Amino acid sequence: MNQTPRPHPYVYAGLHTSSQSTIRYKRSFNRGELDILLQVVCETSDVTSEELISKLRTRHLSDVRKIFFKIGRELFNFQFRVLGEYLGERDHSTVVYSNARAGELIEIEKDFRTLYYRCLYQAAKKLTSNGYELETSGTLYPDGAPEERLVCDAQAASISYS
Repeated sequence: MNQTPRPHPYVYAGLHTSSQSTIRYKRSFNRGELDILLQVVCETSDVTSEELISKLRTRHLSDVRKIFFKIGRELFNFQFRVLGEYLGERDHSTVVYSNARAGELIEIEKDFRTLYYRCLYQAAKKLTSNGYELETSGTLYPDGAPEERLVCDAQAASISYS
């Protein structure tokens, strides 16, 4: 029998069993970045966080979810599982598909692209002002520096700089 060794019971002395399994299987993650990202995406796209987390599948809500997943993956390189768990216990395959579809929609649909860049700019601005470092692995865009591209796309999307 090939069983994984069980940790000694005194390692988790005093912790509830659910907390023990969270530590053991590394299911915890920093929710600060995702909380800010959710707030920014909801404010920018005029939806509530309850609507975004809900099971509703309207076109606008599904597009906003795709934007949330795409930005969470690009700015922080969160695992698909973490993004899915955070936004309403969605399966990682849903997040993988949403991320790929968001990339396609950015290329072909102008309204989606405008909303995406508006959310991306506002999220990067708010997260960096709160002291978070973005994990963009160099550049967000293949053809230029992210700061220049964000400013250009934000101006094209008519974002106020207040």
